[in-house]
Amino acid sequence: MEKDIMEEAKRLYKAGDRKGALPLFQTLKDQGNEEATIYWARCECVGIYAPIERKEMIIKGLLPVYEKQGKWAGDAAAEIGIIYQRMAMGLQNQVIKLKNHLERLKDQCDLPEVQELKKEYQELQKQLEERAADAETWYEKAVALGSQMGMCYLAQYLTTPKRLLDLENPRTKNKPFSSYDMFAKGLFFSGNSDAGKIEKLWKRLYELHDGFDSTAAGALVELCNCQDRWEEAIEWAKRGSELQSVESMTFLAGCYEGGHGMQKDLHQAVVLFIKAYQEKYQVAERAASKLSKYLDLNEAARIADEIAYCYSQLGEKEEASHWWDIAWKRLRESDEAEEGNRQSDPLQELSHWAQREQ
Repeated sequence: MEKDIMEEAKRLYKAGDRKGALPLFQTLKDQGNEEATIYWARCECVGIYAPIERKEMIIKGLLPVYEKQGKWAGDAAAEIGIIYQRMAMGLQNQVIKLKNHLERLKDQCDLPEVQELKKEYQELQKQLEERAADAETWYEKAVALGSQMGMCYLAQYLTTPKRLLDLENPRTKNKPFSSYDMFAKGLFFSGNSDAGKIEKLWKRLYELHDGFDSTAAGALVELCNCQDRWEEAIEWAKRGSELQSVESMTFLAGCYEGGHGMQKDLHQAVVLFIKAYQEKYQVAERAASKLSKYLDLNEAARIADEIAYCYSQLGEKEEASHWWDIAWKRLRESDEAEEGNRQSDPLQELSHWAQREQ
């Protein structure tokens, strides 16, 4: 009976129905099922804007699994880490808003209420640094226990450690944080003091070939690319493409499209871009949150735009028009998923839209 419930709960979870899976995992969790407790936490933890009390409740539910130091302890530690990271992201939003507000009040800095706001800002910044440190600590605990999920979270977290705390960074200033910003690929930089550690974590995950090899290959493509290690980037892209890594397929397609590191071949570029689009659109359809759906649809639109451009370069106008229609449709769906909160023209996200056939 318990096995049947677990299988049904996992099926719903994989299909993106976390609401339907949650009560089933809750039932098994209450019976002491540690694997179900991990999944219960993933269903309960809905994002950075969830109440702090809810996040603390989830941590409290995971701690007994970690403290037993059994089979699922590492994954429990990884989930605790990501909850602390989401706490930090929520605090980051508050800090940015308060910082901007104080900037507007700089001519009134002597007023008592402004001084109180400054104290609040300093306290929030302190909490942010503490939660960020907590996240890294728990990720390290997860890695020490052999959790592949922990390795993945830690590698993603260390990729851009300064972005979480550096409010003066022009790429983050005045921009709310999201899980995508923290986990976005392509943000490696050669000056990152943790670059070597990050690369070792991703290579270790790839070599295990146990569910994270596609993610690892895609990350290694971007790491090598951003460090100007072109041949290695292309090699990782080839491996990742075989594993259906969207990042790998789009990178390799871009190389074929522009003739970077290999002979230019628009036909092969189209084949890879279409595979990447299909994979990303399937992910978007399974997205469990509005934020994930918005971002995945947005990326699908950008890939469709590339497909359309390649077809236009090949002189296949009907196919180009078809894919530009798809790009525009995905953008509209993305905007709807975000509930129309765009601050700019969505078409700016399509690199080749202005070159479409009129």
